Amino acid sequence: MRRERGSVTVEAVLLVPVLVLFVTFVVAAGRYGQAATTVRKAADTAAREASLVAVERMRTAATARVQAELERASEWCSGGNTEVRFTEESSVSRVTVRVTCTVSRRGLFSVLPVPRNVSAVSTEVIDAYSYR
Repeated sequence: MRRERGSVTVEAVLLVPVLVLFVTFVVAAGRYGQAATTVRKAADTAAREASLVAVERMRTAATARVQAELERASEWCSGGNTEVRFTEESSVSRVTVRVTCTVSRRGLFSVLPVPRNVSAVSTEVIDAYSYR
């Protein structure tokens, strides 16, 4: 009975760092998941917004929509970059929007070896009979 004294303390000292590291990874994965969802939504809504305006105003409309979406998620994502591309192939017009942002790695997350950027691409077909 005397030899087991302090064994709980030794087990706690060995397990607590592992549990803290595990929780940190879970929270970091959640942060990256939230950032990826936000960027995906920003790309989708920006492509939709750009498909509803004239070709000359597509870039402005898409960029404004991305800025509005990423402003709400500034805690997770910052420094958003927007690329807008208009293509026309055999009577089908498309607008493609690529959104990239930098995921915040404040606090404990600064030591994690995870990617810093999240990006998403969305394409919308432009209605041939829409008002231009």
